[in-house]
Amino acid sequence: MTALAACVPMAAVALLELADPGLAFVAASLLAAAVANLLVMAAAPSDFVAAFAERRDLEFTWNKDTIRCVLEAVARVAIAQQAFATLGEDPVVSGLAAGAASVALVAAFQAYLCSVDGPPRADHPVNEDPAKVWREDKGVTVLQDRVYFNEKRVAAARKDITMAEVAKHNTRTDVWVCVEGHAYDLTKYVELHPGGWLPIANLAGRDVTDPFANYHPAPVYRSLLPNFYVGKIIDYKVSPFVKEHRDMRQDLLRRNQFETKRSFYVSMSIWYVSLLSAAVYFTVWGSSVAEHMAGAVFLALFWQQSAFFGHDIGHNAVTHVRKSDSWWGMVMGNITGGISLSWWKRSHNVHHVVCNSIENDPDIQHMPILAVDKEIFGSFFSTYHQRQIVTDAAARFLVAYQHILYFPVMAVARFNLYIQSYLLLFSGERIEYKATEVGTLAIFSGLLVAAMYNCMSSWQEGLAYLLLSHALAGVLHVQITLSHFAEQTYHGQAYNDETDEWFHMQVKTSLNVDCPLYMDWFHGGLQFQVEHHLYPRLPRHNLRDCRTLVRALCAKHGITYNELPFFEGIQRVIDKLHLTAKETRYLKLTDGGFYDSAIFHGANLLG
Repeated sequence: MTALAACVPMAAVALLELADPGLAFVAASLLAAAVANLLVMAAAPSDFVAAFAERRDLEFTWNKDTIRCVLEAVARVAIAQQAFATLGEDPVVSGLAAGAASVALVAAFQAYLCSVDGPPRADHPVNEDPAKVWREDKGVTVLQDRVYFNEKRVAAARKDITMAEVAKHNTRTDVWVCVEGHAYDLTKYVELHPGGWLPIANLAGRDVTDPFANYHPAPVYRSLLPNFYVGKIIDYKVSPFVKEHRDMRQDLLRRNQFETKRSFYVSMSIWYVSLLSAAVYFTVWGSSVAEHMAGAVFLALFWQQSAFFGHDIGHNAVTHVRKSDSWWGMVMGNITGGISLSWWKRSHNVHHVVCNSIENDPDIQHMPILAVDKEIFGSFFSTYHQRQIVTDAAARFLVAYQHILYFPVMAVARFNLYIQSYLLLFSGERIEYKATEVGTLAIFSGLLVAAMYNCMSSWQEGLAYLLLSHALAGVLHVQITLSHFAEQTYHGQAYNDETDEWFHMQVKTSLNVDCPLYMDWFHGGLQFQVEHHLYPRLPRHNLRDCRTLVRALCAKHGITYNELPFFEGIQRVIDKLHLTAKETRYLKLTDGGFYDSAIFHGANLLG
């Protein structure tokens, strides 16, 4: 029966050879690939087959299938050329050789990926000890004490601390926080914090058990936090819901969901290198305007896609080692992207802990061009920018048309990030690796200027290249703003009560994109914004599974879970911007800093 089954495609190959040698080559190649696949899987060790099956069933199909197809296609073309030269240009023979060899190459690549990850870790047993918790250490789940103590600090510890007293220490120069029911005085550490002083200052005086757990690995609990111990909080309580969502995170840790699959980033690295290589090829070696513009398109796609890797790196979700991730981030973000890693971390860390806070979240502070909510109108002090933001005449005019300006602004938004990067690096802020950051950004600028000067035929072509690459890369900014612009905003800090504790605050201020599995590559993890905000160190490839758990918990407790298809989400943002724009028509001179504008009144036929 097997021999008969093999004769059918062979007969088809023979017939195709008579009709079209090219089709005969393709058919022979596919036949050889199918047979070689069966032979590889039959001869491979059982652990390789199991690992291969696990990757096929559980990982993103896009990255596996695309890499496999690309490798096979390249191998077949290369091997076919050699076969034509050495085997008398026989299409069937060369097709068989190309198909078999390409499968062998891909099988070797898959074997490498399996060896990179190693055997899958078994789930940890359920922790029954309330004095211990699961935490993440360099991406590996470890069981450790819930609270560690410094003997010297314990000897001087107070025993009468209440949450009300902790709440009084809520400024940059006087910072107490609550972690796991214990008070810590971080006043002397706030300026030394690697994540910047702003996240700590924004959380001062509050229970930060959840944000602290989601931003710090196990060693920080053991080696650093005990040095700032003040005492146990006598009236600290955890509600049933908070306990439930903390238990859910513990279960994710127990099941090793915070462990990064290195094979995922090996595969994605091939994708990034392919895009950058195409961009360089068409830009440097292209001989026409069309080829140069193709280079701009590939560069834009590279910037959009590699930004997701930079995002993962910035959250220490790749190697889970801060120093390693920082250096990789400076390569991807600074040298190839032109955006400072330190600027991104400073801004993004604040955004995560006070998401959509009008006074504190820099990601929604875009006056005088955009206002995501009418509550932004007026005058308020931005803790991030350290200045008063006033809705003046220019803001009133621009915001009135923000729903029209939205896409043009997104198209040039990347230029603003270049400016913000340099402004931070040359400010008085404490910046880790400042000299390296400046140097790497200079490399990016030098490479871009050199490409424009040496590869473009005219300044007009160079300008078109810049505008096209940056405008197309603007889809990334649409994806970013889509995640929060149309969601709830609030004044001041969160973490005040049960309605705005960590889980509630992150869910109600974030929007997921409902997309099929095969489009996960395009969104790069941003489509699971709710889960990412809840667990920022959770690797991107595990967010889809986490989504199922979060949705179930929200449904159980009647919490609105925001999720829309991509284009419906964009429309939601446009509608929100339009609604806010219309509010400007009814604002008066006394409404928090507005000043009448003759241009505005004339353009809107107002008297």
